[in-house]
Amino acid sequence: MTQFHRRTAFILILFFMFALSPSFAGAEGAKWGTVTSDSSLLVREQPGQQGNIIGKLNPGEKIEYISHTNGWAQITYKGRMGFVSLDYISEGTEQPRSNGEQAASSESAANQAGTVTADTLLVRSEPGRSAAIIGQLHAGQAVDYTPLPYDWAQISYNGQIGYVSEIYLASQHAPALQIASTESDRSSGPIQKVMIDPGHGGSDPGAILGTTYEKDLNLEIALQIQKALEEGGFTVDMTRTTDSFVSLEERVLSASRANADLFISVHANSHYNRTIKGLETHYYGSQELATILNQELQAVNGSGLRGLYHSDFYVLRNTTVPAFLIEAGYLSNEEDLALLQSPSYHVALGEAVKRAVQKMN
Repeated sequence: MTQFHRRTAFILILFFMFALSPSFAGAEGAKWGTVTSDSSLLVREQPGQQGNIIGKLNPGEKIEYISHTNGWAQITYKGRMGFVSLDYISEGTEQPRSNGEQAASSESAANQAGTVTADTLLVRSEPGRSAAIIGQLHAGQAVDYTPLPYDWAQISYNGQIGYVSEIYLASQHAPALQIASTESDRSSGPIQKVMIDPGHGGSDPGAILGTTYEKDLNLEIALQIQKALEEGGFTVDMTRTTDSFVSLEERVLSASRANADLFISVHANSHYNRTIKGLETHYYGSQELATILNQELQAVNGSGLRGLYHSDFYVLRNTTVPAFLIEAGYLSNEEDLALLQSPSYHVALGEAVKRAVQKMN
């Protein structure tokens, strides 16, 4: 090959690399959105549950996407084309700003004074959950901040610009989110109606181990919890009673429309480390009530208890009554899997939840 031909071939390679790049920034039909899933959102090579998994996005992460067929969205993931489920993308109204644009706008925007409401609030280098952590703030700490799109806030941290979740900042002017105080008001009265939420369902299987789908276990456990609560004199509504898909937004709205006094979401866990096992109780607002639930779950024989977690799950953050999420065990652990598939374990969980709700009153 002559030098001319080698040079021509090189130029052609560069041309096709850029011309055929899967990036579609600014393309017609492209939208900006936020990942709303409770856990990582899988990125697949083709649109469909059978597509090979090439990566994952974190809850709250901002992405640019183009709507594809059959409820899938096309994105650019690490320089290649990927697809994610549209069910877990909330369309935004504006493109996220770059650091430079955010810094420039912050000079003219009036800062708000706020107080940290979380025990520990991570400070990141960019507004996104995948950004590097550069420090942390603590409960009760006062901070000046500038609100940004997608529930993020810009602050000054040790002489540099940092970003924190605005969800955990209570503004001294107008509190951004008062779920904890709303829950306190609602929990002061008797709990009569409980909304039970079997996680996943339909096209969303949740965790999978062979032919065992989390969505099926969630429903079986939830139905047993429903039975136990009704035997205890409570009124129970369910976000789903069949293998059907229910969006996170609809799950939250169901509790509101039903005028429920309590919301409990039921899930099972999975981890690459197969030795990890046990029950988990997740909450966002009322730690006092979550502790009651956690203590009763501890009495369930067979599985260990991994503890109580303050978690920023969508269904917990956006439900305006006391809301909890139970991780009933790990599919990935052999002992936990046996429990999760055991009807007697389902009965024990139902009785534990009933005792907890009775004590909450």
